[in-house]
Amino acid sequence: MTTYNFFIEKNNYNTNELMIRPDYPIECNNQERLGIKLVDFKYLNSQYNISTALYNNTFNVISYFSAYVINNTTNVPETNYDVEEHFIGYSTTFLDGATRSFSSGSKIETLTGTDYTFYYFANSTINQAYLQPSNFRPTYNTNFVRFDAPTLNPHYITVYKNNTETHADAFILQKVYVRMLFPDDNNPLTQNLTLTWSVHGSYDNISFNVLSVSNNLLTIDVGFINGQATINVNNNTPYKYYRVFISNRSITYTNNILKLDKMYFYKAETTITNVPENTTYNPVTVADGFYNIDNLITTINANSVLANAKVSFAKQDYTNKIIINNTTALATTPSVEIRTLVFPNNSTANMYGFKNRLIPLNNAPIISDTYVNIMNFSKIIISTDLAFSIKTTNDISSDGSPYTKGIGNILEWVDTDDIPFTCIKYKNVENIVHKIDNRFISQFKLLFCTEKSLPLILDNFIIHLQIIKYKK
Repeated sequence: MTTYNFFIEKNNYNTNELMIRPDYPIECNNQERLGIKLVDFKYLNSQYNISTALYNNTFNVISYFSAYVINNTTNVPETNYDVEEHFIGYSTTFLDGATRSFSSGSKIETLTGTDYTFYYFANSTINQAYLQPSNFRPTYNTNFVRFDAPTLNPHYITVYKNNTETHADAFILQKVYVRMLFPDDNNPLTQNLTLTWSVHGSYDNISFNVLSVSNNLLTIDVGFINGQATINVNNNTPYKYYRVFISNRSITYTNNILKLDKMYFYKAETTITNVPENTTYNPVTVADGFYNIDNLITTINANSVLANAKVSFAKQDYTNKIIINNTTALATTPSVEIRTLVFPNNSTANMYGFKNRLIPLNNAPIISDTYVNIMNFSKIIISTDLAFSIKTTNDISSDGSPYTKGIGNILEWVDTDDIPFTCIKYKNVENIVHKIDNRFISQFKLLFCTEKSLPLILDNFIIHLQIIKYKK
């Protein structure tokens, strides 16, 4: 029998693997065989129970927001509002190709354009076409529409937007410009004429709501034949129909010859902004160290605030289960928030008492499935890539995370239940030797991991190994 001794003192900061290379290859003939024996092992218990090395010092709080639409409204400005965004008659081709119809029963003339329809009601029989596109856009106009305010059923113009299905198509009327004429040489004005204007809004062209207006007085002075006013409509409601008419006049006159030259309509600009779906990640990290459950929870909560993770941890009395609460309620507008706590691996989830890595968070407390176990690990598994004649079997499962490593043939697993910074010692008092099928060894590997298959990077240990050559 020949024994090859390996005495190793190792400071290892980068990997959980140790490659051992004999000075000369070890080989055996057909009448010999090899075995490996772990004689003793000593390690300073300095592996933190919460650490980057164990992949259990961080978790993510992920918030998902579905896509949504922001409705934007820009009101008609006090000045410089004669622009395309607000003036519905901005285009010189506005109402080109509009079709006209007339109902003798209702005394309503209809002018239907691509985007807008206008209704003109006169409290008399209309026997000719009155409304022209030039009445509603800034082009030269020779068409003056009879527009009076008799005692009953005053003349009116109703404007309707043909499509108001979306916010971008909404019609929010906020200003109306009117220019009126009193061209009657036979009945001249003997005093100033002041007209009071009203604007009503409707969804169905049947029931109308009175809208608040200002600057709604139009005056034609004695000696003049025209007057104008820009009516402010205090409105943020997207009606489909708006009706404009003279509700009062300061003096009476004959022949109903008051006429409309221009009527311009100004609307708020309505646009939409499409906001795509969005996912935010808020990682909560705990600095490496030895923790008990109370100071671990305190540290998590402080770091959760710093990370804007919007969750807090608490301990359930008597059971040591974890209670997770949202410190900020889930958003419901403008998009519904889905918030999820994600552990990096099943081992960390189990450490906090959860059976699953993904924990959906709602506005009710979440209680872990079982108690918290923040023991970092209870065993150091020492395995090798040598081929044992009788392979060691284990039921140590991988948690499916990228951090776990496969376990080869196990030389020994060593208890680590001692308190921090005490020495963990193992001595092979049973003189266990594992027979191996390898007949030529130029190098072999030792691997260190926990009973959870997580790689264990030991920063200090001493180990005594033997390769033994036997006669068959």
